Amino acid sequence: MLALGSALYTLIMQNTQNYVLQNAAGAVVARIVHRGVTGGWDIDAPSTMSAGLVCGLYVFSRYLERENEFLTV
Repeated sequence: MLALGSALYTLIMQNTQNYVLQNAAGAVVARIVHRGVTGGWDIDAPSTMSAGLVCGLYVFSRYLERENEFLTV
């Protein structure tokens, strides 16, 4: 759960490379989707969302992805 002001949001990891930010009503507010083989990311967020918040969500989602990788020794 993320609390931004008085609004609550939930960041959901759909799989290791796709994330959705939902509001309390369950509506999708933002998406972070990996492009697959071609590489890169598509970030779909409203223009009213601050760039710092979008950047933070991206960095946090990348952190979650790294945490879910298996270590190979």
